Amino acid sequence: QTLEVQQRVLGREHPDTLTSANNLASILRKQGQYAEAAALYQQTLEVQQRVLGREHPDTLTSANNLASILRKQGQYAEAAALYQQTLEVQQ
Repeated sequence: QTLEVQQRVLGREHPDTLTSANNLASILRKQGQYAEAAALYQQTLEVQQRVLGREHPDTLTSANNLASILRKQGQYAEAAALYQQTLEVQQ
């Protein structure tokens, strides 16, 4: 509900809304709802890259979180590529 209110009041691209979306994806991941978590992480990451930039700490966290979900889903090549991209930006 909080995410829905933030999207309506602050907008889908507001940093606080993006943080809430990332937090919700984390809860979905912890509940074993990997497909739903991956979709939300992906959506959040795309907006963060556009709004915050690729080097913003929140964007890098979301990229790392998405890579983690991909790894759990057995998508090792995709996970490794995303981990590598994130590492390159951080260096």
